[in-house]
Amino acid sequence: MSLSDLNGDQARQTIDVDQVFSSFAMARGEWARRYRGSMSWKTVGGRDYLYRKRYEAWKSLGPRTPETEAMATGFHEGRAQLQERIAGLTARLDAMAPVNRALNLGRLPVIAARILRALNQAGLIGAGIEVVGTNALFA
Repeated sequence: MSLSDLNGDQARQTIDVDQVFSSFAMARGEWARRYRGSMSWKTVGGRDYLYRKRYEAWKSLGPRTPETEAMATGFHEGRAQLQERIAGLTARLDAMAPVNRALNLGRLPVIAARILRALNQAGLIGAGIEVVGTNALFA
C-alpha cells in the first residue's frame, strides 16, 4: 500500500465530512447524556408525579407543579429537536458518502470501520483502547 497526499478536492471533502461528523457525534453524545430514557406523569395517591426513566430505573422528580411541567415540556421539546438534528446530520453524511467513494476517501476496510465505530460508541477509544498498527494509518 502506498500513501499519497490528498489533492485539493479530497482535502476539502475530508474537512467538510469531519465537520459534519463532529456535529453528529456531539449530538449523539448529548442524546446519551440528556435525553436517553423517558419522562412521564404517574398518578400516585390521587396526585400526579413526574417520573424519569434512565437505565431501567424510574425516579420521581416531584409532584405536578409549574416547575415540573416546564421540565417535562423542555425534555420532550428538546428531545424532538435533537432527534430532528440527528436525522438531518445522518442524511447529510449519507449524501456525502458517494462523494467520498468517488474521491477515493473510503480507504478503511468495512469490517475495521464497523469495529472502530462500535468501540467509539461504547466510549472505549482513547479510554483504554488505542488504535495501533496498520489500522492507525487509516484512523
